[in-house]
Amino acid sequence: MEMGKRTSTIGIFTTSTQAGRYRLTGALQYVTAHPDIQPVIITVPFRGKAVVRQALVKRQFDGALVWSTVALEALDEAPLDIPIVSALGPRKVRNVAIDATFDLDEREVVRAAADLALRRGHQNFAYVPSIRPAERLRSDLRGRLFSDFIGEAGHLCITPDSVPGSGKPVTDTTAGLIRWLTGLPKPCLVLAYCDNRAYNVINACRSAGLSVPGQVNVIGIDNEIAICENVRPTITSVWPDFEGCGFRAAETLHRFILDGRPRRPLHRTCGCKDVVERASTIDMRGGGMIVSRVKELLRCEFADPKLSIVNIAKRLHVSRQLLDLRCREILGHSVHDELTSLRIAAAKRLLARGDMSVDEIVRSCGYNSANAFRYAFRSATGCTPKSWQEHG
Repeated sequence: MEMGKRTSTIGIFTTSTQAGRYRLTGALQYVTAHPDIQPVIITVPFRGKAVVRQALVKRQFDGALVWSTVALEALDEAPLDIPIVSALGPRKVRNVAIDATFDLDEREVVRAAADLALRRGHQNFAYVPSIRPAERLRSDLRGRLFSDFIGEAGHLCITPDSVPGSGKPVTDTTAGLIRWLTGLPKPCLVLAYCDNRAYNVINACRSAGLSVPGQVNVIGIDNEIAICENVRPTITSVWPDFEGCGFRAAETLHRFILDGRPRRPLHRTCGCKDVVERASTIDMRGGGMIVSRVKELLRCEFADPKLSIVNIAKRLHVSRQLLDLRCREILGHSVHDELTSLRIAAAKRLLARGDMSVDEIVRSCGYNSANAFRYAFRSATGCTPKSWQEHG
């Protein structure tokens, strides 16, 4: 797309949550590659409509990226005739026209959690919903999807009953959550609506004297680092592709500013970036701890072209043969396959963005040469990187 010379000023109305920071990172990755965009970042507090109004008075924006509900409400009260792209998913607004929305592909996000749960060989599954009324629809959807995926494998997912007369799940209170967790068949894997609810589950298990991950395994959603890594045990979490969502939202807004707004609102979805496995789902069979450490090491260092099973084994003080054996027992594939999977997944995300050359992607994904990358990509996907980018 040919970019104009005029500088376009866009307002990015974001939040201080981890998801907001992920989206902002993705948006700024796009903006950095396009010098004709001047971003103005406005972090909107929970009750921050005045912050939004002040920003609108001070600045004249050519377009706006919005992933703050408060900001969207403020814009609805004082609508602007500019392109607006939201990363909040569909929202009911009366006065402001949302030109495009980017939402999570809930099926893909929940499927990632279910796949991990089933790979672990669990027989008992449960789901803990949100306690916030505003999140109830999305929470109920995640619960239904998890039950469906578990049901396809011949298992039953337990969801909490409602308190008579209130319609609220029994898990809405700490005492109710403790009683409910105590009554679950053990061992059990519990998917929580989000990481904050997973944190509640961990604490409730501690109060109930239930061991995690021995009796209860816990998975959250969102990969909120501040939550997942500051509780013991640390929390396994599904990591939605918030960065990709922010990148595509910025790209779409830029196109609307240059080429005109769409005739009809667009709706796009973003899927799952990864499942970050931590201590709350460590497989305790044989080498479960070793495999958990391998997965974390690979996730952090897959872009290093010098990374190999030999140096991984040395760092973990085990033999190469034992390391590969434990991975095959627990993951169902080799260390090399796990590393390749991470690198190809990263390559797909970068190809989808469309702002990097093949050589840049090769370096970013840990390959020593473009030929090695193309061979690995074709072996994994059945097509070339260029073909996948055009048609995938």
